[in-house]
Amino acid sequence: MEYAIAKLKTAEIVGMGAKHLAQIDKICAKHLADTNKSTIFALYINGYGERYYIVQA
Repeated sequence: MEYAIAKLKTAEIVGMGAKHLAQIDKICAKHLADTNKSTIFALYINGYGERYYIVQA
């Protein structure tokens, strides 16, 4: 499966279990215009409080 996130090429997946944080490398940047058609499975919040939704592409 491919995953996409706006403005980030590397993101931690949250909500998959605190003991098993996975990391996606080399993600193709994608606008989230199709968010309502995608499944949002994680939310990444960086140190500045900016929110990015990780979706299945």
